[in-house]
Amino acid sequence: MKRKDPAIKVGGRTITFPIELESGCYLEFHSLSDCKAYDAQGAVIAELTLSGQVPRFAAGHN
Repeated sequence: MKRKDPAIKVGGRTITFPIELESGCYLEFHSLSDCKAYDAQGAVIAELTLSGQVPRFAAGHN
């Protein structure tokens, strides 16, 4: 299964990751300029530079 352009929405802000990921792949997001995609074995398959607003978790329920 593939996922194209996965996104996360928190507190009215959405960040979209411009990549198509295979099942088992994962993302590590540290900042808009530091985001990497990995395959199921942990090898880097892409380095992403993102734009937009980073979602922020509020205290309590999100």
